[in-house]
Amino acid sequence: MGVGVLLSLHAGFINAIGMKSVFLYTLTHVTGLYTRTIFSLVDTQYQNSWNMFIIMIGFIIGAFVTGVLIGNAKFKLQPRYGVVLLIQSILLFIGVGIEHARYPTNDARYGFAFVSCGVAMQNSMFSTYSGAVVRTTHLTGIISDTAMICGQWFRYRFIKKQKSPEMWKLLVFLPILGGFGTGVVLGAVAFDNMKEFYALLIPALSFLIISIIYLVSFAVYRKRHPQTQPKESDTEM
Repeated sequence: MGVGVLLSLHAGFINAIGMKSVFLYTLTHVTGLYTRTIFSLVDTQYQNSWNMFIIMIGFIIGAFVTGVLIGNAKFKLQPRYGVVLLIQSILLFIGVGIEHARYPTNDARYGFAFVSCGVAMQNSMFSTYSGAVVRTTHLTGIISDTAMICGQWFRYRFIKKQKSPEMWKLLVFLPILGGFGTGVVLGAVAFDNMKEFYALLIPALSFLIISIIYLVSFAVYRKRHPQTQPKESDTEM
């Protein structure tokens, strides 16, 4: 489950930068953005509402594109994961470039929309691992499931006097929680020591390197082990 931890670390890093910006935007999930968008509309803060709206649209587009590319939410090694990470890297670079240019105005945050789009692509890469529902960019579901599993353990241990069948999922959820938290710390440090949103260059470069290594490694493996190639329906781009 190292992949999930690595992805959650990057998500925590990116979200920390959005939260430490002057606009306090969450870039890895949309519940807060949706709520604040409506609040801003009520308060007639139309520019702020528009900024958060386009970030949500970016998230939706990213998830949609990943659905087209991957086609299956269940985790299974395939070259398309590398393509998704490569696109995410490009989107992060574009986001930094737009923020640097302050396009089209100093108040609009179109760059953050590209960043959110990339994060959504990451989050939608796979949502199921061995029967456990996994999200790598937000923690509400993971924390809820972790608490529920602990409650199930209590019930099985002290009421039913049996072994809980779901405890293994904590080995998936807890490392992701730790990875996200570590990413938040690193993102906050990077934001304070670099020129704010330029800290996004770190995950952008990281995803670029990871995607290239993944695609090259997958190509080499398939060349050496042609008999283990997935079915055509699983590999067509």
